[in-house]
Amino acid sequence: MPGAGTQAGQAWRQNLRLSMAIQLPLAFQLPENASLDNFIPGRNTEILYLLRRLLVSTAEPLVYISGGGQSGKTHLASALCQAASASSLSSAYLPLRELADLPANALQDLHKLDLICLDDVEAIAGLPQWEEAVFVLFNHARDRNTRLLFTADRAPVSLPLGLADLKSRLCWGVSYKLEPLNDEEKIALLLQASAQRGLALQRDVASYILSRYSRNISDLLAILDRLDQASMAAQRKLTLPFVREQMADP
Repeated sequence: MPGAGTQAGQAWRQNLRLSMAIQLPLAFQLPENASLDNFIPGRNTEILYLLRRLLVSTAEPLVYISGGGQSGKTHLASALCQAASASSLSSAYLPLRELADLPANALQDLHKLDLICLDDVEAIAGLPQWEEAVFVLFNHARDRNTRLLFTADRAPVSLPLGLADLKSRLCWGVSYKLEPLNDEEKIALLLQASAQRGLALQRDVASYILSRYSRNISDLLAILDRLDQASMAAQRKLTLPFVREQMADP
């Protein structure tokens, strides 16, 4: 699933600035449609098992997920926080790519929560104060048995971190690399995303979109948004002729 946009990032920044005054985070705005149930796992069913287990047990409180862009890391991190809230667990989701220019002491006292999800750890590589802050947070969280989820674009051993001890800590838990979706799984994603938008998208139309358009997930969801708007404006269903007409129009 695609990552959070600029507007959401600004909301996170504002909430995090406010949280610094009280030493504990306010509830960050998370994508409402991100859940563990609507994640298309493809060949990644094991990670869903691990995350659901994390909600009910701290036997292994550290999970590290790696994967390329559009692999679903952000979806899983935000979905886990939403699931934690539904289970009456306190949690914080930190999109480090959006927050790395804030003071690193924003992480202070987060270890008191039940779950912390740090998304895009590679974003703080080479930032000594942030690396140190995450290292301290990690140690306090482990002492308290706080659940930790890290995501990054590569395995922990490959992160260009200046703080060797942080890299070592990130290797301690369960590490999982997300496998990209194949074409059949992307069709399933299109069908699910269309249903969430209230669209009646047939499988043959979804297959046509995939065969004629970018296979990048964010691009596929963007064309779905475009078709949604065109469908409402024209008061027409997403039939194959209508979709062909819209996709031929630049």
